[in-house]
Amino acid sequence: MSVHPFHWTPAQGQRHASLDTRPGGGYPTGMSVKTLCNQQLTAENTDLAWLWLTCPDCDVEAHRLAGVPLINEPAEPERRSSGRHARKRSSVP
Repeated sequence: MSVHPFHWTPAQGQRHASLDTRPGGGYPTGMSVKTLCNQQLTAENTDLAWLWLTCPDCDVEAHRLAGVPLINEPAEPERRSSGRHARKRSSVP
């Protein structure tokens, strides 16, 4: 049983949240769900789909429902170079 009234599901290229009753094992691929961003979408419960980005509107509403503040993330994740041939960043323009 979830501690929150919503559940997450991938649909239409993003991970969305829904208040719809969720079957055991999650919303199956092909099931229509009403999302927290006010759309009626078709769930796509695949391994790859779970890697999609989170719908920003669902994220805001899910945080509100959970009573948890939404922490802003950096607009672009920091890129880290690895390997011995990686260039060092210069602090001089």
